[in-house]
Amino acid sequence: MAPCDVLRQIPTRSMSPPRGYWPCDCFALAISWPGTLNVPYSTARLFAYMNLIASIPSPKNGVIHLGPLPLHAYGLMLAIGVVVGVRLSEPRAVKRGFAAGTISELATWLVVGGVIGARVYHLFTGYKWNEKGIAGTVKIWEGGLSIWGAVLGGGVALAFLARRRKLDAVLLCDAMGPAVAVAQGIGRWGNWFNQELFGRPTTLPWALKIYPEHRPHGYEKFATFHPTFLYESLWCFTLFAIIVTLERRRGGTGLKRGQSFALYISLYTFERFWMELLRVDDATKLFGVRFNALLSAVLFVVSSIWFVRLGRKAIPEPTAVTDVEPAAVNGSVAGAITDTHRDAEFVDSHALPGVAPNAQVPAIDDERNPDDSESEST
Repeated sequence: MAPCDVLRQIPTRSMSPPRGYWPCDCFALAISWPGTLNVPYSTARLFAYMNLIASIPSPKNGVIHLGPLPLHAYGLMLAIGVVVGVRLSEPRAVKRGFAAGTISELATWLVVGGVIGARVYHLFTGYKWNEKGIAGTVKIWEGGLSIWGAVLGGGVALAFLARRRKLDAVLLCDAMGPAVAVAQGIGRWGNWFNQELFGRPTTLPWALKIYPEHRPHGYEKFATFHPTFLYESLWCFTLFAIIVTLERRRGGTGLKRGQSFALYISLYTFERFWMELLRVDDATKLFGVRFNALLSAVLFVVSSIWFVRLGRKAIPEPTAVTDVEPAAVNGSVAGAITDTHRDAEFVDSHALPGVAPNAQVPAIDDERNPDDSESEST
């Protein structure tokens, strides 16, 4: 129902807002509600039309044709996100002591593990088996890649590769976590091309227009919805900026080992919890709540506690010779001097009779004259 149609159904000032609207829409409807802020009826209708015009349009289809070659925009946005994520992770890994090119060498296997995990997770939590059947399980260009499965699959691949190459998996996660957020922010625009994973109906100026064939059951009469893909995209970019700022503010990699990745999980799951409550697409529910919302809440609590505990850990002292502090060097020299004095005292206490302590004993020349040896024997 268009906003202007809603306004036509308001006969008096005492009528309450229509049901079915998200609470944040009350702010948008407040100034267009006749009598609420003493706005003339004609002005309220004009604002309603402006809201309708200002909505974000959706592409008619998610395919970009490059001549005879069809290119699915969903896969294109994912590919761009992966490339940007790898480019951002590479210098962060080098800064943490890894050899240049380490992330690029691992990227292919991490992407494969992430895609497999993302698809398998979606097949068990949100895939419509009765509509798409077995043939649709491999059509990943139509959507259906869960971030939870991607993190799990990529994490398993990372743990295996790190163990095999004897790399620090936690430091790799610190280097890659914030960059993965940027990749997510870019990949979310694939949902815009597919007109999927949007939120509840809204009349906000930035509402997303959805075509009738993409509207879920029960929402056919609504034309504009919350652009949750845009909310999450902007949050992922903000998340990256927050982590990088904290690292630089505390001096380079000031966040302790593991804290960057823990903060990424904490901040992302905080936002994802609210987005799950806002979305209207079909999803697996547990106790009447979307399963991904519950999972986000659990991961938020766990990652937040992990972040705090890592911050309280003492940083181990470096063991390399070049990193030894001056105080440690002075202590070693003092210890060596003490050992020298102790040895000198031992020699003095065992001096030969008739020899004064600290006396210079002449060196015995082993190269004797043969004549002297004969005379001594005689």
